[in-house]
Amino acid sequence: MYRRSREAARASGEIDLWRESRKQNCECAAAIKDAIDRHFDGMHLGDECLSDVLDAFDYERTAWVLAATVAYKDYDGRFSHSSREWVKTILPPELSREEFEGYVCQAHPALLEGYIRMLQKYEPELQEEMEGLSQC
Repeated sequence: MYRRSREAARASGEIDLWRESRKQNCECAAAIKDAIDRHFDGMHLGDECLSDVLDAFDYERTAWVLAATVAYKDYDGRFSHSSREWVKTILPPELSREEFEGYVCQAHPALLEGYIRMLQKYEPELQEEMEGLSQC
């Protein structure tokens, strides 16, 4: 997971890391859209919607892509105030919205809002699990 801008990556000789992270972010955004398309029954998002993505990508990348999507679509009033505040806990403030072009999830904003709420519901448990793995 590369958290700095393309310019910062270029300046520090880490452009290959930036490119690989961006590629994975694009794949994650597509996986989120696909999971939503497969598990939305017209009224509800199924629980598998989240687990499908988290099985392929970790919590950190999934949260990053969702936060980047909300930040990129800052004009869209269908994202809640709480989601916009959550974004501030994920993304560094120095990144511009142009950084996120290419891996903005194209699912409907109302469904993304529900997906973000699902992720937030499991957030403490997932973060605890990630910390345990990083200590191994």
